[in-house]
Amino acid sequence: MSAHTLRSQGSAGSLPESISQIRRSSMGAHRDANELNAVVMLTDGTEFEIPCKNGKYTSGEELRELVARRIGLAPEYTAMFAVWIMSGSLSLEMKAHHFPFKVLKQWGDLLEGYSLSAEYELPMMYFKRAALVPQDDEILIDDPTVVKLLFAEMTFSVQYGLYPCTIDEAARLAAIHLHIARGDAAKKDDVYELEACEIPEHLEKAIKFKAWAKKVLEAREEITLPHTDRVALQQQYLTIGRLWPYYGATFYFGEIEATTKHLLWDTPDELVRVGVNIDGIHVIADAKNKLRLSLGYDELRYNSYADDAGGSPCFILEHSRGGQTQQTVIWSKQATIIDTLVSRFLELQPRYASKVAARKALRGVESVELSGESRRIGFLGAARQTLRRLRAYTAGDEEDSRPRYPAFTLSNIGAKQRGRVPFDEEAAAGPAPSALAEDNM
Repeated sequence: MSAHTLRSQGSAGSLPESISQIRRSSMGAHRDANELNAVVMLTDGTEFEIPCKNGKYTSGEELRELVARRIGLAPEYTAMFAVWIMSGSLSLEMKAHHFPFKVLKQWGDLLEGYSLSAEYELPMMYFKRAALVPQDDEILIDDPTVVKLLFAEMTFSVQYGLYPCTIDEAARLAAIHLHIARGDAAKKDDVYELEACEIPEHLEKAIKFKAWAKKVLEAREEITLPHTDRVALQQQYLTIGRLWPYYGATFYFGEIEATTKHLLWDTPDELVRVGVNIDGIHVIADAKNKLRLSLGYDELRYNSYADDAGGSPCFILEHSRGGQTQQTVIWSKQATIIDTLVSRFLELQPRYASKVAARKALRGVESVELSGESRRIGFLGAARQTLRRLRAYTAGDEEDSRPRYPAFTLSNIGAKQRGRVPFDEEAAAGPAPSALAEDNM
């Protein structure tokens, strides 16, 4: 995924005059004056306005259950999903004890503390898969609502470049969408009109639209399922994505040293996305959308570190390459968040390790295990590695004059979704995204 230009939305430490996710209830004087409406989006672009009687004291668990009931999600599957607050360079899952409205109010401070962005980014609330749900659990569920939600989320991740894929893979995925929406009546114009049939941005320079449309139409002709068997086709779509090591990953942003033959001190670092899931840790070059590093938990050791003297926080991966142990340092304000999620997935490894290994074998990838029971790098060793790379421009209160990479922004996605045919034609019945409303909290 190529980097997107951030839109200026105010200073990082201030709250904008309007927030898209909070609306005061206008349902009459008999209602509680503290009631708020939460505007929550699904990843297919459908927007719901959820009345919250407890107002700003509505918990993450309560809001999740309210959204689940609104969309008809069965109670036994509600725990698979969560409300997320997301902006261009930061995504946070709302846990049961969190208060989403309060998090929205604090978003400017959170961006300043955990984001690469120098601009304010408007937060949006999404209802999507919880971070700690392994694909091994979701694959057992054939509930149509669950499948539709997972299908929409994978579509989102493919279309907007979070999941790198080849032209052939992208065409097969687009063909499934085309088949669901148009069946045997599909034609070239439909490839343009359906957003999920567009060429993923990171592949736009690799193929012309005419050749792309032909490829998608040919792939659709190879589908044997009837277009009315929507759930089976959505499952087929998910099956393709589950072969990727980064499927279902939660992504964070960071920077690594640029890999050039003649590295100069003023060479800009390379922006990367760091995906964390049950299969491991996956480092993707953001501009080129290329997988740089993919490691299972048996292949790595890790730690996070921030220097009190003013150095940049970082997440460190230790792994084997060419028979030698190497360290990859990812400079990121989100290092501690990455560390926490990795630790949680390590706790789940005994239960899922055999299935993870089977998937890796299916991809034809051999593991290069690191010896030792502990997966965490000794803290002093990590500190030495980090201190060697402490940036000179942090010394002497000098301003960083090096170019900074812009981050992927959901505001562009929201704008793109408006006025286009949704991923799934059924979503067209949902309310259209609306303009920003005043924040009267």
